[in-house]
Amino acid sequence: MSFRSLTVALSAVLFMGIALVGQPKANDLYRVSGIDVDVEASNAVEAREAAIALGESRALSRLMDRLVPSSARNQVPSLGASEVSSLVEDLRVSDERTTSSRYIASLTVSFRPQAVRQLLREKRVPFAEQRSEAVVVLPVFERGQDVTLWRDDNPWLQAWADHRGRGLVPFSVPLGDASAMSMISAQDARSGDREALDRIAQANGTDGVLVAVARESGSLIQLNAQWYENGNARNVPVESVSRRDGEGLQQALGRAAEQISSAMNDIWKEENILRFDEQESLLAEVPVNSLEDWARVQRSLGSTSAVLEYDVERISRSQGVIRVVFFGGTEQLSQALARENLRLEPKNGQQIEGEEPAPTRGEAMRRFQQPQWRIVNNRGAANESVSFDAE
Repeated sequence: MSFRSLTVALSAVLFMGIALVGQPKANDLYRVSGIDVDVEASNAVEAREAAIALGESRALSRLMDRLVPSSARNQVPSLGASEVSSLVEDLRVSDERTTSSRYIASLTVSFRPQAVRQLLREKRVPFAEQRSEAVVVLPVFERGQDVTLWRDDNPWLQAWADHRGRGLVPFSVPLGDASAMSMISAQDARSGDREALDRIAQANGTDGVLVAVARESGSLIQLNAQWYENGNARNVPVESVSRRDGEGLQQALGRAAEQISSAMNDIWKEENILRFDEQESLLAEVPVNSLEDWARVQRSLGSTSAVLEYDVERISRSQGVIRVVFFGGTEQLSQALARENLRLEPKNGQQIEGEEPAPTRGEAMRRFQQPQWRIVNNRGAANESVSFDAE
């Protein structure tokens, strides 16, 4: 392809991207499924209308649980049915059953991302959108002197296998096959053996490992959880779980898994809150390898919640130059782009978020006009789609 043809083709692709400036593509993050409704009214029409309103309200509440840290949930405003409905982009109904006065169904509600973001920003409600990498769960179960991880009779392992994560931290439970058993034992996991933890993490293509220890003591289940990631270990704050009257062990362990999951999601959300009070921009070079790469970079930028908008400044045979307007600092932008398999790197060796003397007016203008950064497409990196359907 000639340079002119390449430039024209790239310009066409970039034009399509510019049309989406400030309008990130809606994804599964704002879709909530598995909302069951069962409403009775004076007639079938009223029952259906009330059920839909109830379902949309429940879906929005679940979405807020997904995005907003528990410490800020009381800041989320209460909305009327019409206000909730104005945030809805799409509604799908399944397993629908009706009688003369009753309506039963399961709903999947998709919300409009920009509308929800605007609501939360206006009400100054802190929230996060960035999804973490998958965390490998190692459920160690203790009963008396017996300590187990991979055995088929480990009810704690089964509880995590059944756990349906609804938050920003996805969990992965390895198969207890010979390979996993050879990598790490229950004793290794409980003691935090870093070599063994690294082996199981690498085998599952991630850096995060959760060692969740549950000890049965009568009707009490004592919990301890450690989150290992990138060479660091941190304690996950959890409390013991007491079995309720008539409740089986498996049900109690399910509640315990949900508690640990919620605590980890709160940690993640607090660390990845979008700081809308801080807005910056930068100019970055983007290497031009192919039309496919350009399209992928645009899709990734459009899916990055920290990016408010981006625009193309110029294009050449080997690279494009784009201006990115984003929330928070460059460190948060770098982390958000990394989740989309894009790497933000300084062009001239400066440190991300590094302290340096304030530039002169002339230097600041030069920096504004010349790219100080590069956004590199991590070729070959897996770009897994986010899915929250398993609810």
